[in-house]
Amino acid sequence: MKKQRRTGRFILLGILLILGILFIPFNPFISYYFWGMAVLAFLLFPLYSRWFYKRTLRKNTERNYDSENSTISFKISDETIESSNKIGHTTMYLKELLSIIELADYFYIQQSKQVYYIIPKKKIADPEGFKSHLLNCSRALQIPYLLELDWKWR
Repeated sequence: MKKQRRTGRFILLGILLILGILFIPFNPFISYYFWGMAVLAFLLFPLYSRWFYKRTLRKNTERNYDSENSTISFKISDETIESSNKIGHTTMYLKELLSIIELADYFYIQQSKQVYYIIPKKKIADPEGFKSHLLNCSRALQIPYLLELDWKWR
């Protein structure tokens, strides 16, 4: 996504500069206008693209999110994590985890490179107890526990 944003920024800059060059014989004022717009667009494009992608991802999530299956219950023991919802039941062994990541508002439990369990701290009855249990499990099974409380969406 970062590459797409950078590419779009330079394509817009190139189009506006070329239009400015093409209008030099007809009206130099319009050429200056295009060049000024190119500089302005180059400076403001990162703000616009950040807003655009956040809005697009939010709309896509709202459209595809199934609220009927949103409630998931977790049971964590010393050896397994069991999750269940209306559709089914899954058991995951703690020794298979790659890492546990704690952010300011969420816990991320990484099972593989593509599979993460995202657990909001607001939905946990005792977040400190949950954190201490995850820390104990990570020490016992030698799973990396990453503490990134100052991470922010960019």
